[in-house]
Amino acid sequence: MFHDITIYMLPLIAAAIGYITNYVAVKMLFHPRNPVNLLGLRVQGVFPKRREALAKSIGNLVARRLLSVDLMVENIDPKVVEEGVEKVLAPQIERFLKEELHEKMPMISMFLSDNLLDSIRDILVEKLKSASGAHFGDMLRLFLKDLNIESIVEKKVLDFSSQELEEVLNGILKKEFRFIEWVGAVLGFFIGLIQVGLIHFPALHF
Repeated sequence: MFHDITIYMLPLIAAAIGYITNYVAVKMLFHPRNPVNLLGLRVQGVFPKRREALAKSIGNLVARRLLSVDLMVENIDPKVVEEGVEKVLAPQIERFLKEELHEKMPMISMFLSDNLLDSIRDILVEKLKSASGAHFGDMLRLFLKDLNIESIVEKKVLDFSSQELEEVLNGILKKEFRFIEWVGAVLGFFIGLIQVGLIHFPALHF
């Protein structure tokens, strides 16, 4: 009787083993954070051990696929650039024409009325807006030509502690990790059912 009960518990036992096995496997992605000797083997979590390679891969991915200069140029609306030029540069130009010009070139400013200064400001702003909208891509490439995005991202990832890296990846992949754990339980349960079937129906043996 006890033997029969034990047999029928095989699916639950196998499910528990599958869940625990996958749970441990997920945890071993991050732990142990520092290398430890276990039965003569040097053991360390996958991500802590491969952090440098991971940082390099992420840096390469960001620089070439996610945040390349060409991609930034393609996704920035020239109208947004023109609006930014007007908001940022128009006040600077007006202050130069109405304040600094008078101090630096008083003779010239004597012949410029406020209406004329406003007209000059409007013309300059429009020219700058037009030029920035048309040539923004070239300007951005010039500004960023020496910016090594890959190296910056790689360094930032390496600056994460093992704990911070675990928190970040768990925050992103928490549902996926839980899914892996429960898949182990489900597969274990079905394997247990198969074992019960093989015990009760020997003819099913291959």
